[in-house]
Amino acid sequence: MKKLLLILNLPLLLSATAVLNGKDVNASTSTSNSFQIRSIIGEDSRVRVTDTTLAPYNSTVFIAADGASGSGAVIGKNTVLTAAHVVKNIRTNPNKDSIYVIPGRDGSKLPYGKFKIESVYIPQSYIDNPSVDRDIAVLTIKPLDNKGIGEVVPALPIKITNSVTIGTSLKTSGYPGDKQWGTMWTTQGSILKETNTRLYYDMDTFGGQSGSPVYNSNNEIIAVHTTGAGSSNFGTKINDEYYQFVSEHLS
Repeated sequence: MKKLLLILNLPLLLSATAVLNGKDVNASTSTSNSFQIRSIIGEDSRVRVTDTTLAPYNSTVFIAADGASGSGAVIGKNTVLTAAHVVKNIRTNPNKDSIYVIPGRDGSKLPYGKFKIESVYIPQSYIDNPSVDRDIAVLTIKPLDNKGIGEVVPALPIKITNSVTIGTSLKTSGYPGDKQWGTMWTTQGSILKETNTRLYYDMDTFGGQSGSPVYNSNNEIIAVHTTGAGSSNFGTKINDEYYQFVSEHLS
């Protein structure tokens, strides 16, 4: 019988040193959503992505958020999708040197460079009352060398998902803080249940993977990973409301 491993992301910080552009930069893998449980369901099925330049992995981004870290996905020429709790603390000042986005990062390797964030969009309902049911955000990204982030890597499509079929296969990719710093990991699983705003699945996650795209077999994003919940993990579903929110800020 498989055992359920629960990992509490308490004030413990996992420190690491990342090599960026030939310079050593001290970084913390603490997640910005420190009160939540991050869970590995049974045997850890995450697999390291050894070639992050392959689709859809090159569209997965590492997000440095001024001491916190998270994941996201490129969805437009100058647009990245992530979780609100990853970027809520940087929305008023996203221009600091400690804030950036790296598509297809593989440890110290930055195959597409390091992009700066121009603006952060979070639903007003989340700002007024933070909740896992509203945990979604859109980032506008500044061009690098006159090229948009969605021009150097493919933009992943998003799909309206008001209802799903239980048992449908899913996958996700992101940057978990319990692995080698800045390395991308992927896993597969299936849908366990849903609500109007949440999609539950049995894919293994850990702090740092918040904001990771949850996509179907066509590499269409149908949810944003946000939460570990013990026997299942879940994300914010791209329902009508959040599809409209994302579309309003899509470059």
